[in-house]
Amino acid sequence: MHPLRNGSQSAERPAAKPVSGSPGWFTESGDSNKPSYPGQDWFNQNIAEFKNALAETGVTFDPNRDDHLQQSFAFVNSKFVDVNKSLFIAINTLESYEVVDSVPAMIDSMNQNGYIYFPGNKTETAIYNIVGDHPELYGATIYVDNNVMLSFNYDYYDFIGSLNIIGECTCEIAEKNFTFKTNNISDYHKDVNVNNSPQTIEIVKFLDCKVMNVDGDVYTEASMGSTSPSAALFSVSQTTPTAFFAPIDIGESISAHLKMQIGTTGKIGVILRCEGGWIKLFQNSADLGAWKYQVKPTGQAIITNVDVNTPDNNLLSYAAKHASFGISLESRSAFSLIINGCSGGAPLISQVGDIYEVGFFCEDNSAGAVARITGLCSYKSKAGIFGKAPLHLLIHGDSTGAKWLSSFDRYLKQAFDGVNGCRTLEITNKAVAGETFRQQLDRLKVAGPGQAYIIIMVAGTNEGQGNTPADDFAAMVQEFIDYCTGLFRVPMLVEPWMWYPSSKIGNSGQASSNYEKVSELREAGKRVAIANGVPFVSTTHSLPAPLPAYFNSGLDPLLRDDIHQSFLTQQLYAERIASEIARWWFSVDSKPRSVPQYLAESNVVISESSFSGKSVVANLSVTSFANSQNLLELPRWCRPDRQMSWPAVYTKPDGTYSSCRILYQNGYLRADGLDLTTAVIVVNICWQN
Repeated sequence: MHPLRNGSQSAERPAAKPVSGSPGWFTESGDSNKPSYPGQDWFNQNIAEFKNALAETGVTFDPNRDDHLQQSFAFVNSKFVDVNKSLFIAINTLESYEVVDSVPAMIDSMNQNGYIYFPGNKTETAIYNIVGDHPELYGATIYVDNNVMLSFNYDYYDFIGSLNIIGECTCEIAEKNFTFKTNNISDYHKDVNVNNSPQTIEIVKFLDCKVMNVDGDVYTEASMGSTSPSAALFSVSQTTPTAFFAPIDIGESISAHLKMQIGTTGKIGVILRCEGGWIKLFQNSADLGAWKYQVKPTGQAIITNVDVNTPDNNLLSYAAKHASFGISLESRSAFSLIINGCSGGAPLISQVGDIYEVGFFCEDNSAGAVARITGLCSYKSKAGIFGKAPLHLLIHGDSTGAKWLSSFDRYLKQAFDGVNGCRTLEITNKAVAGETFRQQLDRLKVAGPGQAYIIIMVAGTNEGQGNTPADDFAAMVQEFIDYCTGLFRVPMLVEPWMWYPSSKIGNSGQASSNYEKVSELREAGKRVAIANGVPFVSTTHSLPAPLPAYFNSGLDPLLRDDIHQSFLTQQLYAERIASEIARWWFSVDSKPRSVPQYLAESNVVISESSFSGKSVVANLSVTSFANSQNLLELPRWCRPDRQMSWPAVYTKPDGTYSSCRILYQNGYLRADGLDLTTAVIVVNICWQN
């Protein structure tokens, strides 16, 4: 209510009259048909309430305006604090806050509080102006309420991209007259991935294993001691390593617990029996310390390699004497040491050919020592190998990969973590807006990959603008691949997802002539990447096009600004990249291995061979042969589940052919039907269990 100004008013508020009766309401016909009347005291109280409200909210009274209470409510709303941020200090409550530029208050808030909080407004968008590029605010943590707009005066790429905005708000680049959204990207906002191919576990039968002493290149079978449903005992040599060997399939993990039942040992670990020698991974008998890695090529001296990455060398729970340990075999020659079911690093590559068996060994043993192996189980999944090390990713590329408020690297953790038991440990983004593939590749070579196992390169757009020939671009892709694989890292090529509708967004986009050669470069790089078998993402074939109908429609146009992606597209981008990483990270290379000679009987020589879980192909040269004698012993993972037979042929010394029969029974392949003792039996069999 406005103060009275008709000439009859009093300069001072008169004293109030005594009140009468209980508080009540106006009436038009009260007792004795007398209507109620307000009186001076009632009007004065309303005027006082009005003036006090204006004074508290800082609103100056103007008798010609009727919006004083609206101004007061707007002030109250501007101070509204979200209940989830009730302990935060709002930036607009600081003395240094100015409407024209929030930066001074932002700096003060970071220095005083370690964060910046922009409160929202219930009734309208709360706009905060941010002027200039400010390195001292790079990486700042910013909390925002809904209905907040951060208005940057220019596209300061590195500054804006470094900000860690928690919450959802609108951002504006005033100079370019476009806006974009930010999302609060969190692990807690992800749908659960139901694993339709969980890991299966089964025991490895002790009868399918052998105890062997390993002396250089010589494997001598030893006797197995007593067994129980859970464990087996075996005597160990004082002079040579003694191992409990189990055949291992590609895509399989085998682990167990190993300890000394009687006596002591100096080393404990696993030994891999390979095509051209053996590999040892072990820990000295002390509780803690690094696992060591040794290689013994057949006929050569032992090569001692660097320490093996394990989950931790300083925790008793990962020490060889306390933990379970074993091997995951991802291909014929790629393997990981797993401790308590987890790997500590990227897969290792065998330097001595295909891997056939994993042995749990003790070395430097006391006289009369006996080892106990407990558990010995096999783990498999159609989804690939579980228990992988946390993943380190390194990103290089141009502006389509560079850090931004919603760049795809910020979604990778959300998209990838939890898939088949995997998680990311570190995602490092070194992409730089405006740089070429050449510049980024040179940066990578100078700095190195660090701990990153997969290196993502997003490139091709700036080469198109620079008129780089397609063959030169393809050569750079090959150079990138060779550099990564030479360091046993995985290169991943991602083609930039970019469309250039300059006429659709304020005519501020790049001219289409700048991009005339981009498609050719994409195709050239794609062919090289695919030919090398490395992970590749073809964004133009897997992401939705920004149809013109999206623009100015209120729907997300899939563009952040004149040439870059919006937050929705970056999320799609990340999901596609994460899917390809997951496919690669969990894949198993199941190409068959050659059949090792030690599986053959003494009068059988193997050549031109391969075998997998359900097939055997081999030429077997036999001498002094008698029908129905054993030819090959098949390992536990390459056996039919029943007695079987197949037709076969054999080659006589005179070059003619004749037919015979191959039989499987009790773990062995046999042959009969031969009419001579020297021949080459051609085995080409497969089966379904």
